[in-house]
This record gives sequence, structure tokens and C-alpha cells, in this order.
Amino acid sequence: MEKRDMHRTPYCSTISCCLPRPNDMLEPRRMRPQASTLPVWLLVLTVIYVALISLPVPPKSYGTGLDASWMLGLNLAHARGMVAGRDVIFTYGPLGYLLYPEPVSGTPTLALIFRLGLYLLSIAALGRLVWIMQSKAAAFWTALILGLGVLLDPMPEENRVTLTIVALALLPLADRSDWRYAELSLLGLLTGLGCLVKLNQGVEGVALFIALLATVAFQDRPLTRRARGQLLAALCILPLSIVILFLASTGSLSGLAAYLRTGWEIVSGYSEAMGLPGPLWQVTLACATIAATFLVLLVAADLRSLWPGAAPALIVAFFVFKHAMVRQPGHAAPFHIRFAVGLLFLLVCVRAARDRRLIVVMQLFSVVMACAISMETYTWFEPGIKARLQLRETYTLLAAYWRWPSTWARVGARNELNRSKLRLPDRVHRVIGNATVDAIPWDVDVVEANGWNWRPRPVFQSYSAYTPALDRLDAEHLESKRAADFVILNFAAIDNRHPFLETPLSWRALLDRYDLKLATADWFLLQHRNAPRYAPLAPPGFSVARWDEDVLVPQADGMLVMGPRLRSSLSGRLASFLFRSAAVYAEVTYRSGQKLRWRCVPRNLAEGFLIRPFPQDLQDLRPLFSRDVVRNSTEQILSIRFHADKPGEFAADIPIDWSRLTMRSAETSDSVRRPFPKASLTPLWLPQDRPPQPTNAQLQARRNWIEITPATNDPQLLFSIGTTLGQFRTMVVRAWFQKADRIDAFFGKQVDGRGIYGIVPVANQWLDVYLNVSQNLFWEDEHGTMLRFDPVSSVGPGTAAYIAGIWGSTQAAPPAAPDVEFYPVPNAEAPPDPGKTP
Repeated sequence: MEKRDMHRTPYCSTISCCLPRPNDMLEPRRMRPQASTLPVWLLVLTVIYVALISLPVPPKSYGTGLDASWMLGLNLAHARGMVAGRDVIFTYGPLGYLLYPEPVSGTPTLALIFRLGLYLLSIAALGRLVWIMQSKAAAFWTALILGLGVLLDPMPEENRVTLTIVALALLPLADRSDWRYAELSLLGLLTGLGCLVKLNQGVEGVALFIALLATVAFQDRPLTRRARGQLLAALCILPLSIVILFLASTGSLSGLAAYLRTGWEIVSGYSEAMGLPGPLWQVTLACATIAATFLVLLVAADLRSLWPGAAPALIVAFFVFKHAMVRQPGHAAPFHIRFAVGLLFLLVCVRAARDRRLIVVMQLFSVVMACAISMETYTWFEPGIKARLQLRETYTLLAAYWRWPSTWARVGARNELNRSKLRLPDRVHRVIGNATVDAIPWDVDVVEANGWNWRPRPVFQSYSAYTPALDRLDAEHLESKRAADFVILNFAAIDNRHPFLETPLSWRALLDRYDLKLATADWFLLQHRNAPRYAPLAPPGFSVARWDEDVLVPQADGMLVMGPRLRSSLSGRLASFLFRSAAVYAEVTYRSGQKLRWRCVPRNLAEGFLIRPFPQDLQDLRPLFSRDVVRNSTEQILSIRFHADKPGEFAADIPIDWSRLTMRSAETSDSVRRPFPKASLTPLWLPQDRPPQPTNAQLQARRNWIEITPATNDPQLLFSIGTTLGQFRTMVVRAWFQKADRIDAFFGKQVDGRGIYGIVPVANQWLDVYLNVSQNLFWEDEHGTMLRFDPVSSVGPGTAAYIAGIWGSTQAAPPAAPDVEFYPVPNAEAPPDPGKTP
């Protein structure tokens, strides 16, 4: 009977023997590899060499600016007990400061343990991996790839946690002993650490951990009671490590849920808000490398043995592709070496020699491409690699860790030196005193350089408010009593964004709850106000637009808020998940005909951005802090259109909500009115007085004025006013300009910000030029006795200017007023026309 049954189904039996059995899909075939001919001493030397070339770089100073500010912010947040997810929100978690530690964190020992601990753990994992791998030739190659993974990565310390996770994750695949459960538990602990260091690295670690846990469970089925307990323990270690490490790093669990929630907002919004395209060939090469690798493996001689490593290899490939291609410039270079490291999951599982050679060839190709692209992208890359390979930096690196207190102190000294250049004038310190300060959009280093009490909004780097929920958290903070007393404001954004189109709700809250206290050409100092400036939005209408269609801005009086809803289509959501979202731009046309284009954060626009007025730079913001916002503003927008590089990623229709924004009735007008009555002005210089000292100009004295004709570039007039100069807060220069050009006024040492400038609005007319010198931060302490007035810019030769007097006033302009204002002189007070009177 049994023989007849066997011969009755020959066809089925043949097929079944060719297909993998369900129980064998994730179980490596018991094929004994050929004996390795590599001597043990060579493997030992290889591990030692890899350990030396992959030594971690000690902490260093990152100067000043955007990157230095968020690194400093992470360290300050830890030092001051701020809770991640509640007090501070960023792409890095509560332990993220350990990647870029500096002395203000107050944790030199923890920084040392973190840096060396990850390094030693990765080397220990490598040593065990080399020991347990059956093919020693494959073990030798694995050690080299892991070493090159550090060496060829332009940002090795940024990726150190992920590389250690990968090194540890290789062990459960290569190890079939009972130790694999302990290795899984250690991997869970390290993954929990990664979740609190950097969010995207933690997500990648969680995906790898779950995939390996499932693989081990499938390979070891049927599971014994002991095995089930070990797997359950390993599974529990991940969430427990997150809870324990969060509590240890913040001192409280109250922010853990918020950290996970806001972390998801950060991760989900990154691709759409931060996508930045680069060369197409880099994307094509990366896609071709991934596709070719996994297509070639489909024809592997022993495909069954590769199944356990397929899922982890795909996970790594997905994350390294996303990291490289979402924000492509500056991030694409490490793709190939990180992809080569991910292929190790297949290499440790392979059994057939032919399949091993295929994987090694793909890794070798990736290593070559990594070298070529990095050397082309970074000028410092090649000499740095040679120094590492030749072990010329080994002693220096080891000495830095051996003398850790000196290294730590040197970093602090360098940071203080860099930030000393950011110290602001004493007048700013007198205004702020001991009050709290925030920096918008990102200048945390300015706050620290001046020794102020930093109280940030939750998303303390404005460009990281990727979603409406994150933007709303910042807005609610600015409107609350928890907001900082003062804000150092700079009108800047990344990627050619317009600040209003990046975080519209936060900007409305800032304008609503802060007054302009001091102003310079580069930044404003704002002071928190007790009551809101604006009334609630009054929605006047609704319209629908389409992509690349001009939308006329309603021309009614008052401030106007526009809320377009740019909704992603299904293909757009897939593109955002698998690759990156298409960039979206707002193209505006002003009444003058000027056209400008800015990038936006699409989802945030629905909250409503201020479109009238719509400032182009920092100085255009001044009127927004005055009573007559629209009247005092510069150009107004006539129309706006939205453009997407790939409009198919969005819904075709764009619903738009229009709302009015009005001042509250209790809001009073600016108290100081211009121009001043002439009787209230003190004469400081008149044509009958001693003429000023000219430079690069010819001067002729007349009865009613002096005539200045530029001789070369940069004409200057130096007026000797005397010791009384400092008692005045506004200077009034009565002048006639033949050309509507730029004018400048200087005082004190006349450089490094000791001056103001303005643009003459109209030529061939007597104007009173109001120099609001008291708004300059240096005037109060460094006014001196001389006033320098440049009547035309460097393009002015060939024209003439006339000055009929200079007066002073003890009254100051309101903070929202520009540095220089122009008022027509009344006919009754105007001197004769220079063109008609000798």
C-alpha cells in the first residue's frame, strides 16, 4: 500500500522536494561549509586592526550657527532638567545630547561611558561574530565591512548607535546556541537606548529587533517552555529599557507618552517638510544597487538559507535609502557603505560558496562607490581616511580618551571662544536683566553666549515643527504664561522657506503676544505682553484654487490670513513613505509687479498664514508691531499661486479659508507722533556754523545750505556736534537729494554696527530725515561727539546733495519705527529750491 501510494504521485513528490517546506523557510539548511584556511592569528589581527581604525572621535566644538545651536540646546535641556516631549521636542531624544556632548551638559563621565561603551560593545560583538561564524573567510570579510562602515561614513558618531545595533543584531542569526536569547535581550536593551538617542534610529532598531525575534522564534519551533520564557523576556526588555532610561535621563515619566506622541509627529512629518532633492544619478544608482542585489539573490544556489537574513537586510536597506534620499545633499554619500553593512545579514546566513561570492561582489561595489562619492562630496575625506588606515591618528585618539578631563575642558574652552563673538551690547543686557529668553528661529548659541536664562518653546528649532500639531504646541506655549519674557528674533528659515509659510500659527502667536523692544539690522528683541494684540479671526470668505493658478488676494482694508489646505493624494502618501514628498512653493506677485517664490511646509499652511502684510525680510516686520500695521507696511501682495514639483502627489483642488485679523479695541496707537514740531527741536548744526569735514566729496558753503558733490566712491561728511550729542535720541537732517539713493549715518567708532541706514523715497524735494539713533544698541554707551552723514551711496558720484541743518530731539521713535524715516518739509519751512536759487 505504501509503495503504491509513493508511485502514484511521482509528479507531486518531485515538486514538493524542490520547494521549501514551511518549516524550513527560515531555517538554514544543514550544509557544512568547506573548512577555512585562514589562520586564527590573521582573524585576531583583523579584529584588532578594525578596532583601531574605528575608534570613536572625541567630542569637539562645532562653532556657532544652526547645527551648533541645536546641539547646544540638547545639552542645555539635559543640564536644566527639561523633559523631552513636554519641554523640548526635536528629532533627538533625551539622550541625544550624548552624540554631541559639551561641558554645559555637566555629564563628562556619562559622555565618556556612552562613547566608549558603544564602541567596546560593537567590537565585542564583532569578536564573537568572527569566533562563531563557520566560514572564517566570511568572518574576515565581515570584520572588514564593519570597520569600513565606520571609516567610510562621513558622520560615524551620528551613526554609531545604529552600527552597534547592526553588529549586535548579526549575532542571533549566526549563533545557534542558547546564547542567542541573551544576545536578543542585549539587542532589546540597546534598541531602547537608541529610541531615546534619536527617533529614526530607534524606529530602525525596533524593526530589526522584531524581525529577529520572529526569525528566532520560527527557527526554534516548536518552542520549549524555557525558550518561550527567554523570548518573552527579550521582548519585555525593549519597553522596560525605554521606561527605565527615560526615567533615569529626565527624572520623571510624565513626559514619556508625550515624547512618543510628538516623536511620531517628527518622524511622520520629516519627509514632507525636509525633503531636498539632489542629483538624479544618486537616486538612480541607489535604487539600481538595491534592486540588483535582491534580484541577483533570487537566483541564489541556496535561497532557503538566505531567508532568515532577508527581512533585516531589507529593513536596513529601506532606512539607509530614506536617510540618504529624503534630504539628499549632504546625506547621500553614506548610503553605499551603510547598504554594504546591511548585506551582512545575508552574508552570515549564506551557506553556498557561490551565493557568498555574489554578496561579497555587491558589497565590494558598494564600498567602491562609497569611497568615490564621499571623496567627491567632501574635500577632507580622502586625507582623513588615509590617516585612519595608516593608524596615524590612533595615538591621538587614544590619548584624548586617556586624558579625558583635559579633552573635556578643551571642548568647553573652544566653545566659549566661539560664542564670545556672539555677545551683544551691554544695553541689551540691561534691558533683559535676569529675565528668561527664547531664540527664534534657532539661535540658542546667542542666548548661551550672553549668559541668559534660556526658556525655549517646545520645538526649539522652528524648522522642525513639521506638522500642524507641532506648530500648535509652539503657538500655545507662546500664548501662555510659560512663554519666555524676551525673544531674540531673526527672520530666517532653511531651504529658501518663508518663515510665515513654515510655522504660520507660531508666527501669529508671536506677533500677538510680543512687542518690539529693541531692533538692529540683524535681529529684534521682543518683550512678552500681558494681553493679546489681536482679536479672534473673523472668517470673511472661502474659495477654491488649483495648482499653478493665480489666486487674487482680497484687497479689503486690514490684515488678512490665508488658510489653503494642500492635501496629499494616495500616491503622495506612498511617495512620502517610500521616498520623499515633492517640494511645494508659493509664488507671490506684488502690486509693483515684483515676483518672489518661497518654499512652504504644506500641511502647516491650513492653520492660516498672514498674507497681508507679507514681509520679505526682518525690517519689513517692524510695522507688524505698530498700530497701523497695513498702512505702515511696505509692498502688498496682489496674487499668489501654489506650485508643486509633482502635483500628482496632491489633490487637484485647494480649498482656501480667508480670515480677517483685527486689533483689539483696547490696543492704543503709538504715543509718539512724527514729524516733531520745529519748536521742540534743538539746533545742532546750521549752514552758518563751521562746515563739516568732507571725505571723498567736494563741499561748497551757501547761505541756506551746503552743497556736497561726491568726488569718488563713499562720500562722507563728519559733523562735530560736541559732548551734548548723547542727550538726543533722534537726529533730524534737512536735506535735498538729486538722486533717490541710500544714505548712512554713523557715530562712535563708525564700524561694527555703530550706524543706521535708509533709502531716500523721492528726489529733488526738501526732506526731513529722521535718524532714530537711539534705537541703535550702541548709541547710549558709545555716541561720542561726532556725527558722520553719508548723503549718497557708492553709486552716487555725479549727483549732488544739499544739507540745510541738523537738529536734535530728546524724544525717541517707537521701537517699531524704522531706523531712518523721511518726511516732506512743509512749504512754509522749506529753504529755496537749490535748482533755482544760487
